[in-house]
Amino acid sequence: MGSAHINVHPPTGAIIACHALQRSPRSAPRTTPAERSQSAIERHRALSHIRFVRRKHGASRQRGAGGIMAGSVPPLGMTTAEFRARGKAMVDFIADYYESIERYDVKSSVTPGYLAARLPAEAPVLGQPWSDIMRDVTEHILPGMTHWQSPRFHAFFPAQTSFPAMLGDMLSGCFNAIGLSWIASPAMTELETVVMDWTASMLGLPAKFLSRGTGGGVIQGTASESALVAAFVARDVALCVHQGKSIGECCAYLTKHRHACFDKALRLSGIRHVRIVDDADGLQRAIQQDLNDNLLPVFLGCTLGTTSTVAFDDLSTLVPVANKFGVYVHVDAAYAGAAFVCPEFRSVLDGVQGVDSFCFNAHKWLMTNFDCSIMFVGDRMALQRVMCSSMEILRSKSDTVPGVATLRDWQIGLGRRFRALKLWFVIRTFGVAGLQQHIRHQCQLAETFEELVLQDNRFELYCPRALGLVCFRARSPVDISSANNATIRIFEHIDRSGDIFLVQSSIDGETFIRFCICSPLTTADHVESAWRSIQRAADAVLASNRAPNS
Repeated sequence: MGSAHINVHPPTGAIIACHALQRSPRSAPRTTPAERSQSAIERHRALSHIRFVRRKHGASRQRGAGGIMAGSVPPLGMTTAEFRARGKAMVDFIADYYESIERYDVKSSVTPGYLAARLPAEAPVLGQPWSDIMRDVTEHILPGMTHWQSPRFHAFFPAQTSFPAMLGDMLSGCFNAIGLSWIASPAMTELETVVMDWTASMLGLPAKFLSRGTGGGVIQGTASESALVAAFVARDVALCVHQGKSIGECCAYLTKHRHACFDKALRLSGIRHVRIVDDADGLQRAIQQDLNDNLLPVFLGCTLGTTSTVAFDDLSTLVPVANKFGVYVHVDAAYAGAAFVCPEFRSVLDGVQGVDSFCFNAHKWLMTNFDCSIMFVGDRMALQRVMCSSMEILRSKSDTVPGVATLRDWQIGLGRRFRALKLWFVIRTFGVAGLQQHIRHQCQLAETFEELVLQDNRFELYCPRALGLVCFRARSPVDISSANNATIRIFEHIDRSGDIFLVQSSIDGETFIRFCICSPLTTADHVESAWRSIQRAADAVLASNRAPNS
């Protein structure tokens, strides 16, 4: 481009509009809300035109290519009129995305480092037009997204969301209050207390986990945070009781197929003596041996719904052993916990009465977007003693009011988001019956897939279906090694096709493929289509096995 300057005068209308914007509000006539809204839009358009003209005529040389002049960005980044327009456009973008989500490849095909090669190395000095930002979302961000809400996503576990949850998150972002204490925003603390009580009752948990009992609930960021908090509490409570002991003498017990969050939590809490147990008898022997070695048993981590296969530890036998020795028990039910809204899935909760803390992720299977990990404790005073924050600036008279939770003392961080709002929106929109219907429907879809596997003699179940997860593998009349090889090759063929997104796993040297019902949009047709993709992969792999010189 050349450097020639074109001298164009701003139109008279823009100057008149500028004077109109400066008119004293006292002289303005009474207007209706609709007229005020329309007037705001007109003022926004006039201001936008004035800014455009000023940029066009070189009123300020401090601008980027096609960008926004220095000092011209409103305090909140947009005017309210701009926010109305762009907010509505964003809702349209989201609605369009969900209506057309099946048009996207479920898994991103970009290579590592793709985005750094597309975006500038430095942040823009001046603001850029919103249209440019959204164009970059479409051209650069979307290609790098794996579409977890796609009905063809069957990997890992669900990370479900819903429109009520999204709107709740939007409102939370609007308030952007930091829940340091009750007085920092009373509604944040009180709504979380109410919604946690609702949730505990929905799941059929013991009364001690309710706020009117000795405990209560709190929303953490992840199940890993809950496990870490539980480990801290278990350690410090035990050391307080056994004054002569040290952290180095503390020991913990985990089951074989626990989530890795337990290992991390114990490592971060300084508990180095960790034993893996298979059952209650093994736990009894391990605890007794540690006591004989002058160690201090402090923590038992149990899992309801393991990551690989959704297996369940037997709380009814493990928990009484831990209780007998005064060992703190934490239960991780990150995925499976949501299913307990349905009474027919609660048999595995037998023994939960003796548990000290219980965690599940509403952001997995309860239609609430990340992050929303719910932790219940049976003794809130023990939790608060360990996690308390005593800075003078944080104290207020409300901290000592009976029944008022100081939730900063229930977690690692001080600040907290208004996460209860989105869960409140979800529960009120769906109702308990709607959430039960959702869980049951997804379990029925998994049962449909299980039946398809059983009808094909080339495959077998690795283990019985559990809730929304089916684990299967290729059948081999030869040996495990042959079955593993065929399973891996079939999985790789499926992965290359891009039709669906699955993951494989391995336990004790046996490889299998996991098929999980993840998206709320998944239907029986999607399940049958996914199975046809798997069958095509098996056809190709097994045909190559039979081919001569293959």
